[in-house]
Amino acid sequence: MSFDRKAHNKAYQEANREKIKARKKVHYEANREGLLAKGKAYRNREEILARSKAYREANREKIKANQKAYREANREALLAKKKAYRNSEEGIAKERAYQKANREEINANAKVYREANREEIRVKQKVHYEANREKVNAKHKVHYEANREEILAKHKAYQKANREEILAKQKVRYKANREEALARSKAYREANREKVNASRNAWRKDRYYSDPLFKLTEVYRSAISRGFRSVCLKKDIKSIDCLGCSWEEFQDHIQSQFYDRAETGEKMTFENHGYYGWHLDHIIPISSAKTEEDVIRLSHYTNLQPLWAEDNYEKGDYFLDNDEQIS
Repeated sequence: MSFDRKAHNKAYQEANREKIKARKKVHYEANREGLLAKGKAYRNREEILARSKAYREANREKIKANQKAYREANREALLAKKKAYRNSEEGIAKERAYQKANREEINANAKVYREANREEIRVKQKVHYEANREKVNAKHKVHYEANREEILAKHKAYQKANREEILAKQKVRYKANREEALARSKAYREANREKVNASRNAWRKDRYYSDPLFKLTEVYRSAISRGFRSVCLKKDIKSIDCLGCSWEEFQDHIQSQFYDRAETGEKMTFENHGYYGWHLDHIIPISSAKTEEDVIRLSHYTNLQPLWAEDNYEKGDYFLDNDEQIS
């Protein structure tokens, strides 16, 4: 029986793998400079590249299988090493440089992927969020507080540029989930009544004193509500239906009747609409209404005019409209 040297060497290497590796390492460390210089002097780059390429082409499947087996056997170690590199200064700098140089391509590929895997992504995000709710919320909060102004500016710019698209999507989503949305909204209001009321009042107050048309509509609504209360009736009709025109047309109608203040010559504008400026007056006083039909008839836009405060008081109708008190 002939001696199989190849099998013998292989068996010896398997049995003494660590010992051989340690001996090679010691030898390399002791002769590092000489070995590197010898390798550099010997190395024929073109020849090595050609030989390496030929080997890869001839053993493509074998190499792929070996790589896969290695990755599976060392998965945790490889992931840890990759994570450590990505979080290092060098890794972060390299990643940023790559993203900056390939931003358009990266965004295009990401968009294509999202469109093709929308539902799968949504499910994964939901599962991840449910499993890491506290951690995710804390991370988002820190990021938001650190970048609040930038985030708000981007959000505002996006909403302005995509207003119609956003409203259309919201409308479709609301119609598809109307009952759920109403229930969720009601539950939130009941659980946060004081917060909701304070927020709503603050919003109304801010808009009341910054938006002339909104102020005019609020004053009109307040007047017609008082008119219905004066005849002991509940208002069951929309204000716009009593008005008889659009709010914009109503504003134009009032503006067309502006006149200067007799004593000072002050111009009447929507900015001086208020207690010490001009009031919204019913030509035929709404206090004369006796029935629901009377209130509706006297609330028609043709029965409304602007009057300076002193002219309004002199007219003698104390059911005139002043600034609504908004707290």
